[in-house]
This record gives sequence, C-alpha cells and structure tokens, in this order.
Amino acid sequence: MSSMIRLAAVAAVALVLVSRPLVAWNDKGHMAVAAVAFDLLSQPAQARVAELLKLNPSSNRWNKLVASEPADTRAKLRFMYAALWPDDIKGFSNYVNEPETDKRAGRNIGYSDRLQHRHWHYIDQPFTQDGTSLSQAQLGAIHAEERIDVFRKVLASTAGDNVKSYDLVWLEHLIGDVHQPLHSATRVSKNMRRGDVGGNQHCLSQDCQRNLHSFWDGAVGFTTDAAAANQFAHTLNLPDPVKSKNLATSDWTAESFAFAKSNVYVAPIKPGKGPSTVAGTDYLMNARHLSREQISLAGARLAAIINNELK
Repeated sequence: MSSMIRLAAVAAVALVLVSRPLVAWNDKGHMAVAAVAFDLLSQPAQARVAELLKLNPSSNRWNKLVASEPADTRAKLRFMYAALWPDDIKGFSNYVNEPETDKRAGRNIGYSDRLQHRHWHYIDQPFTQDGTSLSQAQLGAIHAEERIDVFRKVLASTAGDNVKSYDLVWLEHLIGDVHQPLHSATRVSKNMRRGDVGGNQHCLSQDCQRNLHSFWDGAVGFTTDAAAANQFAHTLNLPDPVKSKNLATSDWTAESFAFAKSNVYVAPIKPGKGPSTVAGTDYLMNARHLSREQISLAGARLAAIINNELK
C-alpha cells in the first residue's frame, strides 16, 4: 500500500472513530460477536437458543426488526439483537441503575429483575505506569468475570428457562465486553489514584466529549442493523483455534488486561487524563486490527460455551 493511500485510510478511520459517542463494543461489535458464535453453534444449540430468546421481554421487538429479512436468517439476527439487551435496558424507564453497593447487585433471578447492573459489564483491574500505589483502586467483588462464571453454571444446571434465558443474553454481551481491553483494565496515575475508569476519564478532545474507552468501543465502526453487522462478521479472520478452545474466563480477562498495557496505553496516549490525539496515527489501524481479532475470538468462545454447557 502506498504511503498516500495508507494515510488516506488512516484518516478515514479517524473520522469515523472520533466523531460519535458510543457504548460497550457498540452495537456493531456486540452483534458481530453473536454472528460469529451463531454460525458455530450446533443445530440443537441453535434451536435451544431460539426457544430461550422467546422469553426475553424484547422478543416481539426483535421479531419486528427481522420481519423483512429472509426467513432462514431471522433466528440468527434475533440472536444478534439479543446480545444488545444488557445495554438496551440502560435506556428502559422501568429499569433502575443501582449502585454497586446495593444488596441486590449480585442477584440472578431472571427477567423479574429490574436493575440495570451496569457494573457487570467490566472488571477494572488496576495497573500503573508511573509507580502510583494501587491501594485506592479496589476491584469490586461483583464484576464481568465473576458474572460470566455464575451464568455459565446456570446454563449447565437444571435451573428454569426464565433464568437461563436471562443469563444467556447476558453471556452474549459480557463475553464480548471482556474481550475489549478497556473492559478489563483501569490505569492508575498520580492525578487519578482510583483509576481512569477503563479509559472513560482519559480525554481525546479538549472538552473531553470523546474519551479513550468510547474510541476502543467503536474501533470497528458503527451500525445498529443486524444484517449489516452480519455482513461485517463475515469479513473477520477465523480466530486462533488454540485460543478458541481456552474457556477459562480468568484467562480471557488476563489477555485483555495485557492488551490494555501493550496496545491501548501506548503512544500517542498520554499520561493521566490527556487529552491525547489519535487522528492520523498508526494507533487507529492497530486498534481496528486488534478489535477485529478479539471480536472473532469472543464469538468462537461464546459458541463453545453454548455448545458445551447449555442444557
């Protein structure tokens, strides 16, 4: 690739990635994880998943979203939209954003639960690059890694389908989350002794309307349409077969934590709150490449769990 073409590609990615606010891998990334997974599910697993998703409160909405799509793709697209549900409920008026200290924060009771459980989406493992003590950055007892392990046990148990359905959509989402490096790390520094909240408090603009976490969430671009996300998923490389077979949740978060240190908090990302400038740098293309690899890997691991553990 010529230097001029390459610079144009970097600039195009920069324009997309720094111009919009977003949440969690964003819709495109989460749906792509689910698309990869669905194609790797056995037929019995696909049928079981379809039955469980009928119990979700958003099931009718998903049906409307896929109604115009070819009949043989609708089950897959519903599965992809289901991966967004733990983010969707953040905007539902009948769901409450509870504090992590709420005594109900770690419960697992199925769809009667009306808590948003925002702290389930990450495991902020602290590290420092300037020698600051990590003592003020405490990791809570309830986090993404712990929740994934809880939900996996439920899928393999004799629990009722209401709880299994609830846990399935959370697993779809959280397995995607923990493969995004900034859902598994927080950088502690002398002026951010409790950490930068997974990059949410590291600015990519002077007014801090853009931040490092949202940049990584959107590293593969944006779409809210499952069919488009499915097309994107088909462009991903096959995941490493050895890594795909590693179903130890703690290893996944350790991998993402290592990526945060080796690929996220590197030049041109400045110390502390920034602001840093990523536009026009190799950082953009590297973030896109790693994100594509992690999304593909997350999908393969999600499929393996459902195939192996869902009863």
